[in-house]
Amino acid sequence: MLFFNYSFFGDSTSVLPTPTAVDNITYVELQNGIYDDLYITRNAGDTSPAIQAEWDFDTVLYATFHDITDAGNITWNLSNTSGLLVKRRETGNGKWMTIAEHPVNSIADFNFIGMDPFARSQAAYQYAVVPVLGNVEGDYCIAAVNSKFDGIFLVEKDLIYGTPFTADLVNTTRNVPSSVLAIPANKHPVYCSNSIASYDTGSCSGTFVYLDPETCRFDFEHIYSQTEKIMERLSNRKPKILKVYDGRIWLIMVTGNPTDTGKDCIYNRVISFEWAEIEDYKSEKALYWAGLSDISSQWWNP
Repeated sequence: MLFFNYSFFGDSTSVLPTPTAVDNITYVELQNGIYDDLYITRNAGDTSPAIQAEWDFDTVLYATFHDITDAGNITWNLSNTSGLLVKRRETGNGKWMTIAEHPVNSIADFNFIGMDPFARSQAAYQYAVVPVLGNVEGDYCIAAVNSKFDGIFLVEKDLIYGTPFTADLVNTTRNVPSSVLAIPANKHPVYCSNSIASYDTGSCSGTFVYLDPETCRFDFEHIYSQTEKIMERLSNRKPKILKVYDGRIWLIMVTGNPTDTGKDCIYNRVISFEWAEIEDYKSEKALYWAGLSDISSQWWNP
């Protein structure tokens, strides 16, 4: 019998008094017994599967209860994974950016912690952990994160300074090189622009404090002794990331001469410097050549 393309009596259980439709199974509980194994598979065609010695692509979980209650496939994944990539993109933007590359040689390597110091504020991000085998990527495991912070941050590969408690200032100028030429035969000048350059320059000032990249804690105790260290960093002629609480972010070089000015008391030092944007902070290639990233070129987006 067919009705709206549905067979009411199309299988051996269709006339049973209980419904045959089953919702997605999301919970399994075992109790009041002794069990050797628990094996769940997506292979619905096999109604009585033999217990498998290894995982396959249809396996959902397989618990052997050999002194543990784990039912995952981490051992099987180890043989199919040479590394893990961590990627990031702004929600609504289809271009992923690889921010971490982690080799996998043992089960312990699946457990790692990292920080993303180059995320901007006031942004909705998606992060993905991607297993790779050789040069081939696997499925993306994606989570959503809203990024928000206060103050200004100055970031190098191994060091972060921030301004957690001051009224910070970042002023910018958009540079579009051009000239206005007076032509003898014309009453009005001629505008001339022979470059596609368009970049920001600006000034920044604030009371900067060292941020421990591992604990994400500011070192307030030794704030008075950090002035010389940040002045050295500002003078080391290396690229940096400058990012502001309102969402602005640049890949910069410090230009001119940084200054250290006392304010209110000897321990309140305001650091000021001029800077110029040198590349796109979203470019994996630019971050690599700037010495801010170790991501190999095989994982760069075109």
